[in-house]
Amino acid sequence: MKQEAFNAHNKYRILKHGKRTGNVSETCEIFGISRTTFYQWKNAYEQHGMRGLEVNEPDRKSVV
Repeated sequence: MKQEAFNAHNKYRILKHGKRTGNVSETCEIFGISRTTFYQWKNAYEQHGMRGLEVNEPDRKSVV
């Protein structure tokens, strides 16, 4: 599953799984994400809560 497919709720559940099992490598393998992605989400959650896990869409400005 691509990273864009994860919403804030899914990311939170993955982080909870990693914390509960204590095995980040296994969690990443199960959910098909990298350890880097896991720790980016973890840091974002620790700094900003659920808001940090929201998908930030790039500004799309039409070019005329």
